[in-house]
Amino acid sequence: MQETSRQKTSYYFLWSFFLLTPFILILLATAVKPEWIHLFDQLISSPILSTRQPSYTPIFIALTELGDIPFIVIFVLLFSVYLYYRKKSKILSFGFFIQFILGAGLLNQILKYIFRRPRPEIQHLVEQGGYSFPSGHSMAAMVCYAGMAFILIYQSHRQITKFFIVLFASVLILFVGISRIYLGVHFPTDVIGGYSVGGAWLALIAGLYCHFEKMKLIKEGKEGEHC
Repeated sequence: MQETSRQKTSYYFLWSFFLLTPFILILLATAVKPEWIHLFDQLISSPILSTRQPSYTPIFIALTELGDIPFIVIFVLLFSVYLYYRKKSKILSFGFFIQFILGAGLLNQILKYIFRRPRPEIQHLVEQGGYSFPSGHSMAAMVCYAGMAFILIYQSHRQITKFFIVLFASVLILFVGISRIYLGVHFPTDVIGGYSVGGAWLALIAGLYCHFEKMKLIKEGKEGEHC
């Protein structure tokens, strides 16, 4: 069990590094060939911005609210309470709440302060201050919805259930990112950067959770697989 647990923990840590790769590539391209970033952003954002219609805007505003910090904090709190009372797991419930607060909140603000990228100079369809890179909404959506999906998949035994959990979480995450571009408050590379850092942070937390869960099982003298 110990060897398998170590392998799984290492697997999550490797995934963390892999998921951080797009973020690193964006930074390298910005430093070496900033025009590449500009062209890439235009290539992705132009077709999205061309679909702007007064009738569509309320839909995208509703979608972007799925990544708003107040909404997600309440959502995460409720899910953490569910984990605590339904699954009887203090580590899982407390860890899920803390990893969101640090990952989607503090870490994002630190990165924005470091890079200080201005927001797109186009019409913003919602009020949005602060810096642009990486997207806080995209990062929060990745950490929250992918994190919830990871926990629910881990606890589910039916493949069809796992499939729909992944599908639903992926759609939510994708549309939060698209909404940020549509509303004119983020570049596509901001969204990709948010996904990248959020995914890397989540994989790191998953690896740490597996490590502590392994220690707990060893201490209790229990055998079996986990994570």
